[in-house]
This record gives sequence, C-alpha cells and structure tokens, in this order.
Amino acid sequence: MNNIEYDAVVESAKIKAKSDITVAVLNNAASKEKLIEFIKKLHDQIDE
Repeated sequence: MNNIEYDAVVESAKIKAKSDITVAVLNNAASKEKLIEFIKKLHDQIDE
C-alpha cells in the first residue's frame, strides 16, 4: 500500500468514526447545546 492509499484509508476511518459517534450521541442526546459541544470535541480528538 502506498502513502496515498494509506492516507485515504486513515481518512475514511476517521470519517466513519465521526459518523458512528455522532449517531450514538444523537440517540442519547439530552440538550442540543451540550450535544453540539460534545460532538465538536470528539471530532477534534479524532483529527489529532
């Protein structure tokens, strides 16, 4: 696997993780503001 393919796989995994987390959190959301803040923090952590 070359670097471009590797990067594509990593980015795809990040996108899938973000969507999976978002769906899980939405299913258990209490307040919209806290939910948005939580999702943004998770997305930032995944991008690191």
